[in-house]
Amino acid sequence: MVDGDFFDKLDAIGRKIRKRENAPFGEIQVILTGDFFQLPPVTKGGQIPNFVFEAASWESTIGDNLYNLEKVFRQKDQSASR
Repeated sequence: MVDGDFFDKLDAIGRKIRKRENAPFGEIQVILTGDFFQLPPVTKGGQIPNFVFEAASWESTIGDNLYNLEKVFRQKDQSASR
């Protein structure tokens, strides 16, 4: 899981490198996947975790392009069934 502060830093780097300060991630295409019902981001020294969706740049980067996958798919290990 990416910490929200780290996500904001990556956004700033993308804007700076691409010289597009007004575009999220400097117009670099960003594709994110994750399960926000899993464990929180890892932090140092007992800091309170800041989830990626709590990042300052989350709304400008993601906007309305958010899709929730709701169907659960289970995989079977073919070697375990032998």
